[in-house]
Amino acid sequence: MSDPPLRDSDLTAWLCAELPKLERFAEEWNLGQDLSAAVEDVRSGISTEQALRGQHLPIDALFSGVQGRGDPVTLDALGVDPVIVTGDYRCPARSSCGRREGRDDNGYEPVCELHRTVMRFTPGQSR
Repeated sequence: MSDPPLRDSDLTAWLCAELPKLERFAEEWNLGQDLSAAVEDVRSGISTEQALRGQHLPIDALFSGVQGRGDPVTLDALGVDPVIVTGDYRCPARSSCGRREGRDDNGYEPVCELHRTVMRFTPGQSR
């Protein structure tokens, strides 16, 4: 059984999640302007695959690493018990990419790197 074909929303979710690492890589290889142009194309509504290919950027590169976002705030010192809320975070864009995330192990909210904003929380069942 083969893998299902990639949809553009899959590529957009990948770009969103990997953008900080891709930006570092692109700067190292003098491709920063090409990546920035592709990101602007995606933001303007061009498909992610078309935008990346149009700038001659590979779409199958995978990178690892975690970017810190500061310490989460707790209310422990005030004696407030934590409230458990179920749900997941979704793409904040008008044309949603389908990316779904939860908070990380340290409690940080996921960020949409493509639109440079915290992902939209949707209460309900988590993935």
